[in-house]
Amino acid sequence: MKTPSQLAAVDTVNQDILVSASAGAGKTTVLIDRLIKRILVDKVPVSRILALTFTEAAAAEMKHRLQSEMHRKLAEIRDPFLEEQLILLQTANISTIHSFCLTIVKNFGYVIDLNPKQVNNILDEATKVLYQKECLDKTFDQQISLSDTSSFINAAQHFSSRSEDFSEFRNAILRINNVLSQQKNPQLWTQQILALYEKRNRINELPEPITRTFWEMMTLHAQQLDLQSKTVLRDASLLNNEKSVSEASLICQWVSGLFQAVKAKDLDQFNHALLMMATNPLSTIKSQTDYNKLRGKLNNAIKSKANSFLSEAEYLQQLTNQQPLVLKLLEMALDYNIRYNQKKKEMQCIDFDDMERFAFEILFNEQHQVYKQYQSQFDEIMVDEFQDTNQLQDAIISRVSKGRNIFRVGDVKQSIYKFRGAKPGLMRDLSFKEDIKQLTLEHNYRSKQPIVEFNNQLFNALMNIEYFEDVYQQQDHVSVGKSSQSENGHPVEIDILMLEDDDVNVKVEPDDGDEEEFDDETFRIETIEESPNDKVVRSNFIANRIQHLHRKEKIAYRDMVVLVRSHALKEDLKAAFDEANIPYFIDSKSGFYQSAAISQVMNVYRWITQPADDIALLGILFSPLFNLSADQAAQIALLNRKTKSWIDSLKEMHSKIYETLITLRDDFQYLSITESLSRIYTLNHFYDDFCNHQEKTNLDLLFEKAVGFDKNGIGGIYGFVSLVEKITDEKSSEAIPVNSEDDLVKVMTIHQSKGLQFKVVFYWSTNSNSIIDLRLPLIADEQLGLGIHTIQLPKRLKKVNLLRQIIEFKATKDELEEQIRVLYVALTRAQERMIIVGSEKKPFAHKEISMLTIFDKIGTQGWILNALRHLDESLYSLNRLSIDGLRTVRLAVSHPEEELPVYTKTNTQISKMIPSLKDQSYVPQIFVLRDLKPQQQGTLMHIALQRLSSLPFTADQMDELDIGLNETMKEYLIRYSKHPFTNDLYRFKVNHEVPFMSKIDDQLIYGYIDMISESDDVLIIVDFKTDRSVTPNLLIERHKHQLNTYVRAMELLSKKKIEAYLYSFDLNEYIRI
Repeated sequence: MKTPSQLAAVDTVNQDILVSASAGAGKTTVLIDRLIKRILVDKVPVSRILALTFTEAAAAEMKHRLQSEMHRKLAEIRDPFLEEQLILLQTANISTIHSFCLTIVKNFGYVIDLNPKQVNNILDEATKVLYQKECLDKTFDQQISLSDTSSFINAAQHFSSRSEDFSEFRNAILRINNVLSQQKNPQLWTQQILALYEKRNRINELPEPITRTFWEMMTLHAQQLDLQSKTVLRDASLLNNEKSVSEASLICQWVSGLFQAVKAKDLDQFNHALLMMATNPLSTIKSQTDYNKLRGKLNNAIKSKANSFLSEAEYLQQLTNQQPLVLKLLEMALDYNIRYNQKKKEMQCIDFDDMERFAFEILFNEQHQVYKQYQSQFDEIMVDEFQDTNQLQDAIISRVSKGRNIFRVGDVKQSIYKFRGAKPGLMRDLSFKEDIKQLTLEHNYRSKQPIVEFNNQLFNALMNIEYFEDVYQQQDHVSVGKSSQSENGHPVEIDILMLEDDDVNVKVEPDDGDEEEFDDETFRIETIEESPNDKVVRSNFIANRIQHLHRKEKIAYRDMVVLVRSHALKEDLKAAFDEANIPYFIDSKSGFYQSAAISQVMNVYRWITQPADDIALLGILFSPLFNLSADQAAQIALLNRKTKSWIDSLKEMHSKIYETLITLRDDFQYLSITESLSRIYTLNHFYDDFCNHQEKTNLDLLFEKAVGFDKNGIGGIYGFVSLVEKITDEKSSEAIPVNSEDDLVKVMTIHQSKGLQFKVVFYWSTNSNSIIDLRLPLIADEQLGLGIHTIQLPKRLKKVNLLRQIIEFKATKDELEEQIRVLYVALTRAQERMIIVGSEKKPFAHKEISMLTIFDKIGTQGWILNALRHLDESLYSLNRLSIDGLRTVRLAVSHPEEELPVYTKTNTQISKMIPSLKDQSYVPQIFVLRDLKPQQQGTLMHIALQRLSSLPFTADQMDELDIGLNETMKEYLIRYSKHPFTNDLYRFKVNHEVPFMSKIDDQLIYGYIDMISESDDVLIIVDFKTDRSVTPNLLIERHKHQLNTYVRAMELLSKKKIEAYLYSFDLNEYIRI
């Protein structure tokens, strides 16, 4: 029997409706019941309904259940209308919002001058990365070629002290573009952000979101000092030390002044109170170590904060000073955005994000008024998982509505997709609108009563925190919906494994030298950072509990799941389950690039492009490609002590393998990626004999991506390796779907578990909270602007500034709030048993829950333990357990200790100088030649130069090489051979592709020099360049660091005079460096 809220959700029409449905409340059932009712009872044709879901699976499920209900009705009575709807169901507008947007773009792309071919060609991820890199290269090329590069150079110096290193600079532009591309009006957004840096007299003149966040941040700092000062005063009172009590009381008075300053929004008053505390530090008490430690922490915190905040005038001046930098960054981000969009237009394709962007532009085009067609078409618009909607999607949904016909359902508490642009604030804002009917589904139909009430009380404590956006209101307190949920319930089990000191890695949040707002003791928390033994202990404990539940309580493996925060923890669980003989399904990687077969194939490319990469070489030898045994590897290792080279040792002991590798290395220089992949797949029958179904699927997908790379890419195998390094985190269907009837324990991330339920859930709690954004040199926020450190050149001193502090605070706050929501999703998956597994090395010190304690970053375990004092004790069992028998299961076999010799040499960094594979942040554009794959051009030119010996070169000589040179390339080579300086060089000894290795500034540099001409007293280096549309000065700017490195390396190897030149095929000119 339906509740009044369910009935209202199903039956209410002619009104916009927002349904808030907590986890397990049956929102999917309500959504589908409403859809069925609108068609079967209200006789609304399927074609006049738009139903939008978050996933394709949800859309398919909705169609399937609707189809089943239609068949059931038709079995009872023949209904022509229903028969027609059943036929139309397959083409119904029941889909994800991206699919709906793509339909709009395909049907009305002409409105914004889109070519139909472009709309039907969706970029794969590999090609997308290549296009983005090419466009970013052009953006930077354009900046370098300006007559006045001062503003560009100044911007670059904010991201690296090395003039040739643009990697972080490039990443910063991409981060700005990510925010820029999500805006309804990107141009307007850049103008609004730039306006933040205009001259002002007061902080309170800044936009409200900035000032509100600023004073929230200052409140946090006041709360921190308030807690510390009261603790010191309490201890001083217990010690009955009058002087210390007086000193601490004075500090407490000044802390009260901080709160008064926040209330008055007076920064100078705030700083004055800090200054008074800093100039009146607390004294020590003789022989009172504990008190002196607390007193020292408080003194340090006060001093740190006094140094962290500037006066209002200084803050505002710094903001104005950053305007030229911000202008340059926004200018470059817009330029990149325009270039990338133009590139997609040239190549007649779109990417995933374009679907929403183009649909938005079409619907808001007033000239054609397409939106009116959709408004007249749809009588009902239904939106599932509304809490994960972004701004563009919400604008599109509202635009196709004729009014009073949108049915939205969601749960702000389950919004966990911030990284995809989800804006839970959209649903929060709608919940206050009086013209929208607000409904709440008040029952939980999933979990037993103790689990339901545990979560009610836990999140009432964790989500009702002052200054946080999320709230757990009375309507969020759900009750069980079925009587069976109140029977045979188990309290939530909280198992804390007590680790010894040597079982953990104590991590202190790193201090990178910044003068940050939380750079003091309280915010640098000691945490158990999932150390190796901690992970082993927890994994073994979970394995033991699973076996106990399976054997003693007869719970099927399929009914149990382990939820983890990230993929990294899955490998330890996999090992524990293997040892315990537990059948499992673990999708252990986030992308197929990291699967075993792909890693083995990519090791071949890594070794070819970086011959000194011994790890890649050993990976190849141990893989099924060559299948060397451990004993054979040990023999090579013994020989390696003499040869000092793995490849030389391999040559001596396994000459056939060596020859195969060398042949691959030589051949791959001119083969396409697809051709080279085919060679690897057939090597030792690798693909046919050694790969299972899943691995073959992964290799097939890699081959598909290689086809796209060969079609659109540049850079040959170097570019391919660089590309794979950049997209190794790409999400893909690496795992084989598991049948729900397979009796397997599942291990998945919390994001993967959303929407699912299991009888028994193990939750792996965390001991810390990582806020990755804070480490970045630039943080982009759509409301608050660009958070960039103030860098004082030329010493590169990093100082605080207003927006960086505010944006860091907001980024931290937003991330911590989402982590609370992620915890909510995790703890609401269980039907019968909820088991939380944590660890600690000493008893937990409880604190009252507040913004301050959440900002302590003590992890979800700390949050839960802090909240327990607010929970009914009957709802949970807290167990602190010994780890005896758990710790050593997977430790390596021990060996007798031996005294090792003291290593006295300094550390040596090893890197390949030319070309840089780890970070090809800037690769010059190769000139385009017809009928030849772009990535092969440079390689073939170098091969020709190696093999052509007599001048001048002729077309017949080049034809004899039979390497695929086209007429344009032949013309370039003939021009080169007739150049007077070329003839001078060839009068002496000439060598091509000369390998070198030298130690420069404690860094081992190795690489290949294109050509060396050596006379009796002069050694001339020549580096060939195929860059097009360049000038000599631009070439020098791009490549002088590379040539200077060559010169320094040769100076260490030869006493002759060294000269270095660039030769440009495009200019037919030698350029002296």
